[in-house]
Amino acid sequence: MRGISAEVGGIASALDAELAGEIAALDRLTRLMTEQAQGARLVDLALSAIDIIDRNLYERTCDVRWWATDSAVSIAPPIPGRRGRTTRRAASA
Repeated sequence: MRGISAEVGGIASALDAELAGEIAALDRLTRLMTEQAQGARLVDLALSAIDIIDRNLYERTCDVRWWATDSAVSIAPPIPGRRGRTTRRAASA
């Protein structure tokens, strides 16, 4: 009986050592996958922020071009009586 008990103890110890290594490997893989997922998410957020900034800058550029070509704003020197028209145009934009 002692022989069987010793054999079972040896098998249990070997299984414990093997499972500890597998669990450690699984833990490392889980941490790596988490880091990769977080990295991918941060890249997506950064690209989204860049896209929003790019679109806003483009829209502001279009606004500046429009104002530069609007006769209420672009006439130089200022014509007496035109100030009211320019003010109304700026208020409606």
